[in-house]
Amino acid sequence: MPLLLANVISARLKDKTFFLLLDGVRDGIDLAAIGLPMPLGHRQKVVFTTRDQAVCANMGCAAGDSSIQMQCLREDVAWDLFRYYVGDEIVNANSVIEGLAKEMVAECRASPCTVGRSMANQRCMYQWRVAYDMLRIKRPLPSDIQEMTDEGYPCLQYFENEF
Repeated sequence: MPLLLANVISARLKDKTFFLLLDGVRDGIDLAAIGLPMPLGHRQKVVFTTRDQAVCANMGCAAGDSSIQMQCLREDVAWDLFRYYVGDEIVNANSVIEGLAKEMVAECRASPCTVGRSMANQRCMYQWRVAYDMLRIKRPLPSDIQEMTDEGYPCLQYFENEF
């Protein structure tokens, strides 16, 4: 970002209340370089999410200080979210679909909303079987979000692209 623009942004925000949310940060960001007044004043907040604790360290966040480590959802919560997005009428349509749905939730506890939304209009048992097989073949999700990689998960990309 050009220095002039960063200076303009910094001057505008200096005495303002603001909350900035940066989602999915992969590399450290120099907040001053993008125009945030440093150090941040009262009622000036920046929150960011990342899958890499090294990014937190690079941005000056000490572990346990102001960082929160997220875990995957419990299986019962993931199941409830999955059913919410798919719809009970589809999940309960027959025992095979329900069984496949439960297996899919066990595989994708980190993202039941993505998988659930992608399966919301799938009423054919064959489609569920193919989706389940793709989920297993592409790569099961880890039980810990810290294990996620920068390139994401091929199984989730499949659901986002195919359905």
